[in-house]
Amino acid sequence: MKKLLSLCFALAFCFVCVFAASAAGMGDVADGDDEVTVSDARAILRAAVGLEGFPPETVGLADMDLDGEISVGDARLALRVAVGLEVPGDTVCDNQLALLAGKHYYADFTVRDPSGGVNVILAKTESSVYFESLIGSVRMTMLGNDEGLYFIDRNTKTYGELTEEIREMMSELGGEEFSAETLTGELPDLGAGLSLSEAEKTPSEFDGAPCDCYTVAGPDGNSRVYMTGRRLLAIVTEDAAGDVISEIVFNKVQPTVPADCVRLGSGYEAMDFLEFLLVNYGDMLEGAL
Repeated sequence: MKKLLSLCFALAFCFVCVFAASAAGMGDVADGDDEVTVSDARAILRAAVGLEGFPPETVGLADMDLDGEISVGDARLALRVAVGLEVPGDTVCDNQLALLAGKHYYADFTVRDPSGGVNVILAKTESSVYFESLIGSVRMTMLGNDEGLYFIDRNTKTYGELTEEIREMMSELGGEEFSAETLTGELPDLGAGLSLSEAEKTPSEFDGAPCDCYTVAGPDGNSRVYMTGRRLLAIVTEDAAGDVISEIVFNKVQPTVPADCVRLGSGYEAMDFLEFLLVNYGDMLEGAL
């Protein structure tokens, strides 16, 4: 479990640069005006209940959660985008694995290894990254955007900002320059670099559910990608001997990001950063040291 704790702390201190956007259109199905409106949500809902259809070039735009079906859930996501509760992704992907190789997504997953498991939410946009983990009863939440890098407590609506001064102090304590680059290797691989085009596909099951397994061979072992249609179930990494190193089990993957995963909501109050850590993560910090 110490490795998982280290992983979560490393993730929490990582932040991303501004990424370039790709082709627009997700959710824009009604009029092609490059915006997701209530009319788009209504059109998706009508398609979900069988009252309307879309031409082939538009179907992918209506499948907001990339599960391979046009559903009421897609209409709900489109409506949330229309009223500003979600931030739309620009990239239209063939499946949820391909979405993770992009720069804009929301992923809820569990990282499992022989020592245990940690639930993680990771959300990215062009200019922000959101991280949330649940270890036992302790929830750690971090938001980094073009305004700053923050640790957040949603229950008390408080936050501590990781300022440049704090980063320099942490670098001095750690004996090396503190930056996102030094911690990149601690991030879980959510599928970047995995291609299904040359993978061996076989019928399989994961956690008792029937699915397809795509085996991607690597120099140090295999990665097994479990999918049902366009939906991503899990990525399992094995060493050269075939022993499982880690499992990433996905609960939700979608190209829209909740607005509160992009910016601080209203009503949040600032706390001194070190005080915030001690108040909210004191027991976890003590156990990790």
